Amino acid sequence: MMLYVENLKKIINRIVSSDKIAVVSHVSPDGDAVGSSLALAIALRNSGKTVDVYLEDGVPAVYSFLNASDTVLNEWPGEEYNLAIALDAGDLDRLGKSVQVFNSAQVRINIDHHITNTNFGQYNYVDINASSTGEVIYKLIGMLELELNKEIAECLYVAIATDTGGFRYGNTTSNSMLAAAQLLRHDIEVSEITRRIFELTTEKKVRLLGAAISSLEIAAEGRAALMYLSNEERERLGAVSEDFEGIVNIARNIAGVEVAAFLVERQPKEFKVNFRSNSYVDVSEIAVRHGGGGHKRAAGCTITGIPLIEAMEKLKKELLEAL
Repeated sequence: MMLYVENLKKIINRIVSSDKIAVVSHVSPDGDAVGSSLALAIALRNSGKTVDVYLEDGVPAVYSFLNASDTVLNEWPGEEYNLAIALDAGDLDRLGKSVQVFNSAQVRINIDHHITNTNFGQYNYVDINASSTGEVIYKLIGMLELELNKEIAECLYVAIATDTGGFRYGNTTSNSMLAAAQLLRHDIEVSEITRRIFELTTEKKVRLLGAAISSLEIAAEGRAALMYLSNEERERLGAVSEDFEGIVNIARNIAGVEVAAFLVERQPKEFKVNFRSNSYVDVSEIAVRHGGGGHKRAAGCTITGIPLIEAMEKLKKELLEAL
């Protein structure tokens, strides 16, 4: 614990002494990546620093209501930064093209909460006990003695709420609930935020969900569930990465299922795979085996070089072994 505190103190000193900062996060950004990046950027900008946020895939439409989301960049024009801060990314590969921004900075900081993080920064703070990177940024903003306003509070609430599944997942702790309680003091509209990030959907997402459910396969005597979406079906529906968020939970939530996987074919013989488990299977171990990572109960990876049928059979075998 002492090492983590010392790392955080060094990171704070570096942030305080830098005036031109880049914030980057992972490809296919989720609510935690977007919320924590925007919250830190807004807080630092309000303190007088120049801060740019880079997300290769931009801000998903579901989070576009957040303050400063329209300032996010998806290409690096060659700017030079005193400091680059990577948030919510387990390794350099997860940064996509934004890795160019990160690697070009004079000082590079890595802040995360994934147990599989590779500590790729010059300075690293990885709190695996935190529910989300948003929870870590909430603490960091306090230690930097930066002002916490409504706009920042909304971003942090989205970060924490999305990674805890609306405070329903096992990573929800007293610390995450206390942080959320403090954020509510800034008069954020919780009911509207909840509707936007958990309830509001599109016709395309509903049709996509139908296609995924129709592919459902149950294995391991009902303890494993798998779904997939072929490249052809994905293109027919016009689905993009943000449309797939949360779909794997449909399979995981089936009574009796411990572990679930959802495969999306991005191009022939290339599959983005999301894993979820309920109680005891560590899906991060499966993801790491394929060059991915994540948490014990939620992880992801990419599988390449084999057709859909073979990929499904391979994962069935691995899920059975994990069980």
